[in-house]
Amino acid sequence: EDVEGDPKITKRSVTLTSAEDEKQYDGTALTNDEVTVSGDGFVDGEGATYDVTGSQTEVGSSENEFTYELNDGTLAENYEIKTVFGTLEVTKNETELKVESADGEWKYDGAEHTKYEYTVTYGEESYTVTIAEGEATGVATLANGDKVTITPATDAKVKNFSDSGTDNNKFTWTVDHEAGYTKGEDVYGDLKITKRS
Repeated sequence: EDVEGDPKITKRSVTLTSAEDEKQYDGTALTNDEVTVSGDGFVDGEGATYDVTGSQTEVGSSENEFTYELNDGTLAENYEIKTVFGTLEVTKNETELKVESADGEWKYDGAEHTKYEYTVTYGEESYTVTIAEGEATGVATLANGDKVTITPATDAKVKNFSDSGTDNNKFTWTVDHEAGYTKGEDVYGDLKITKRS
């Protein structure tokens, strides 16, 4: 006698994959909320909604994490669902960030002179920083909110003719999120004392 096989329903396999993305550091978060469906896919009219939470601001990489919720009428028991997280990567910005100090020249008057004036350049952005009397540092705030902090060298001053020099208006500087920046060559100004006739 014929024994009929039981009809079986097999599950559909579905892979949900979040996007891969990358950009140079700019102080803002890298996000990409695209999710692609592969494998057998969902049946017409069925599917899911996604909440993509992956985010990367600093230089480095992380998984583009997300969660999903099946739509009404989409039964989990009909699917084998696998999730794959793409990678979000932020790399060092190749735009040069550089600082230059001003030149200064004074006629000898027995006093000590300093020229705490600096130009900060970052691509199209340019800032002039003047450190006020009694202040230890000067700050330029870039368009992305990161601060460049400049500290004059203790010997960036002249009093006598013999103190005059080239590249003697020295300084050091730091920037927030340093790993995100390409530092250019520092340019030091010349401080000079001229003789009295």
